[in-house]
Formats: sequence, structure tokens, C-alpha cells
Amino acid sequence: MTAGQSSRGVSELRAVEFLFTAYDTPPLGMAVLVDRLPALNYLHRWQGGEITAMPAGYDLSPRHAGLKPTLVRLAELVARRPDLMFAHVRAHARHALNGAADSLAHMAHPGRGAVRCTPPGGRPGRGVPAPLARCADGLTADL
Repeated sequence: MTAGQSSRGVSELRAVEFLFTAYDTPPLGMAVLVDRLPALNYLHRWQGGEITAMPAGYDLSPRHAGLKPTLVRLAELVARRPDLMFAHVRAHARHALNGAADSLAHMAHPGRGAVRCTPPGGRPGRGVPAPLARCADGLTADL
């Protein structure tokens, strides 16, 4: 990945992790669509056990309060879940779910003003940007 591709791929992968944190445990057989092929490649590599593979330049130092970096947590989760399915969807092709995926990628971008969305029966998600404060059907906003 080039520098620009890397940051977009990292945002896409953060969006996948953001999606998974909406659940105590992601549903069995959950299908996740991504529009960045390099991100899909990492998801498949991690699912195959290559959890140390990370995008070029990704900072692996511990985060606030000693938390593992987002992509490290995602890699570990994906490696434990062979039932999860990952597939590519073409970007900007008017695919119904691609717009939602792009919104999640923006929500997962660190450092933006936010509200929180909570899925039914799930735990509160992390902050999402104020312009995207409207939560999807079935989600409640914690303003």
C-alpha cells in the first residue's frame, strides 16, 4: 500500500473493528463487505493466522491506558473467528451497503466530535462524528 492507500485501508479496517465493537460477540457467520482490496487482504491474512501482518507505518505502540492498537485487536479477533466472511464490494458503484460502509469508515476515524450509537442488545459503540449523529435503524443515540 502507498501512504494514501495505507491511511484509507487503515480507516477501512478501523471501520470493521468499529462494527464488531457494537456486539458483545459478532454474530456467527457474519458477512462484512469492504471496498478496499488491501483491507480485504489483511482481513484474510489475519483470519489465516498472520496476526503480525500490519499496514506499512502502522504504529504498534500501546494506546491510552495500555490498550492494544485497534488493528492488533481486530487481527486477534479475526484470527479467532473462521466463521466470519469478508468480501469485496466495488466502491462508488451505487451498492446499497457501500455508502453505509463509507459512513462507518468515517465514524471510525479517530479525533472527530461524536455521539454514541447503541445497537439493540449490544453495548454502546464508540463516538461517531456529529454530522453522522443519526443512527441507523434500531440504534439509539446517546447524545
